[in-house]
Amino acid sequence: MSLALKASALRVWRGSAQVLGPLELTLGAGRRLGVVGANGAGKTSLLLACVGALGFTGELVVAGHPLTRATLEAARAATGLLFAEPSDQLFCETVGAELAFAPQRRGLPPSEVAARVAHALSAMALEGLRERCPRELSLGEQRRVALASVLTAHPRLLLLDEPTSSLDPRARRQVLEGVAGLEAAVVVATHDLDALLDLGGDVLLLRDGQPVALGPAERLLRDEALLDAAGLMLPLSLQRRAGGPEPPAGRRQGRTQ
Repeated sequence: MSLALKASALRVWRGSAQVLGPLELTLGAGRRLGVVGANGAGKTSLLLACVGALGFTGELVVAGHPLTRATLEAARAATGLLFAEPSDQLFCETVGAELAFAPQRRGLPPSEVAARVAHALSAMALEGLRERCPRELSLGEQRRVALASVLTAHPRLLLLDEPTSSLDPRARRQVLEGVAGLEAAVVVATHDLDALLDLGGDVLLLRDGQPVALGPAERLLRDEALLDAAGLMLPLSLQRRAGGPEPPAGRRQGRTQ
């Protein structure tokens, strides 16, 4: 099995403080992994460690590369990271230029750059925004542009930090459908548990920087006692099926069909 991500005795550090671990994890090529937990559980820390932005001890294999100083550049080239705040990621004057930046930087021929941009625009339903300035778009549109810009690099491993946050139901569905169709392995750190039910794959549950459970999304996200112990609730779709109260209108989440 080709490995997209492997963690062995992994401990992640922010300065002198350990914020995650120890963690054992294996993710095969093309697979899906959701990382869930309350605020401060260590979700984003795991993603940042995978691109060398946080220190770690133990073994970490990213996109087939054992992560060291010598391999960091190659690992980053094969990995795409979507930040939780799209404003941290967008800097070009047009959406088209934003999407073309990564393949152009890698020296790809213009025909290949154009093909990748067109595909990403279509995947994220952004065709009508190609000449718009990203800074003038809505937050949901900016999030889709940021994800599209990551996709043009054709990463083997895609790391997504809250990809559906602040999206309306239609935009949320477009993002999830785009992610579902990817060949890359995908790690999604999110509070949107319904999104992980849609994507399938496995879920890693964290609590206070410690791994609590790892297993199929369909099983773990239906375990109310396990989620409650980690400061989480059942996915909204399961709450409604169980006859629970409807969430406030402003907090309802869409579902893919």
